[in-house]
Amino acid sequence: MSTAPVAPSLPLLALAAIDAAAVRALGVIAEAHTLAAPASPAEPAVAISTPASPIAAVIQSAASAQGGLAPLFADLAVALQAPNLPPPVAAAAAKVQALATPLDPPPTAAALKAATTQSGLLLEASLAQSGAPPSLDLKAALLSLRQALADAMAEGSPPAAALTAAAPESGAATPQPAIHAPIPPPPPYDSAALRAQPAVAPRLTPDTPWPVLVRVLMQGVSGAIARQVLYQLASAPSAPLASGAPPAQPHWLFEIPLATQQGVSPTPFEIARDGGRAPRGRQDGEPQWRARFSLELGTAGVVHARVAVGNGRARVTLWAERPDTAAVLDGRRGALAADLTAQAFDPSVAVFPGQPPNAAVDPGRFLDQAL
Repeated sequence: MSTAPVAPSLPLLALAAIDAAAVRALGVIAEAHTLAAPASPAEPAVAISTPASPIAAVIQSAASAQGGLAPLFADLAVALQAPNLPPPVAAAAAKVQALATPLDPPPTAAALKAATTQSGLLLEASLAQSGAPPSLDLKAALLSLRQALADAMAEGSPPAAALTAAAPESGAATPQPAIHAPIPPPPPYDSAALRAQPAVAPRLTPDTPWPVLVRVLMQGVSGAIARQVLYQLASAPSAPLASGAPPAQPHWLFEIPLATQQGVSPTPFEIARDGGRAPRGRQDGEPQWRARFSLELGTAGVVHARVAVGNGRARVTLWAERPDTAAVLDGRRGALAADLTAQAFDPSVAVFPGQPPNAAVDPGRFLDQAL
């Protein structure tokens, strides 16, 4: 499936400023891990609009096929323990797993920046520039894993030694267990509310029959690639509104798999500069960079963050869906502000319970019918 090209490179200086604020927010949020939490609420259903253009058709196709990274990472961790996993599949699976960024200790600005560039968003742009895929890229790793799985499925059987070890003594065929695909998270799109995926339990076990194991992994990696396509399309620059209009402002929407104590939690990020998506009439004299992300912290619940950097100011706003988590974060506002001041920012830090207000949905976008 082809994708629209995205911006060739991230503005690293602007990202460094955003990282300085965002990473401090991560550090404060990490201290709420010890709180207790109820079960995560079910995700609402999503309705998909009728395609009105070729791009809309691609989006609808990818939206119907997309799946979350959390189940895939959970299954990969178990599959790598399976004795009958073909070596090429094991090598490709390990490369995907290695791209999860540890959340404990909180990532540094450099680690967060590296995770951003490795998120898969800029794969095609990197290919256009250098002619070769980057050594560390999530989408490239997923594509390699899909190819390794396809090759293994085409061969039709694992190594003979594995078959002999797995064969029942009676010689009778062993019925293959039915493993149902997990409910996918809502598909990503421009201006959507961000929601991290919680870490989940694996569906596989180390002794899962080889055909079932490979089939489940293929379903998971195909869904993850379709989700990558949606992120890339959501980040593609918009066409100018009229002849001579300024180009679209930089805007990136992507997902970073964060490794927590509970497992891998894919965390959505959005980074944008004021311009086409900013409130009209801003006359600050300097572009305002904004970042927002959502963290699923297990026992501490979900925390949403928005960071704005410009003109030497850093504005950090946090929302915690659990009131006790919000209270912990509110008690740390002074420490976060002091950290930002030490980094030469004029800080402002606010903490609220609940969720951030949702942006209006443009006609033709995915619509959360539960709202």
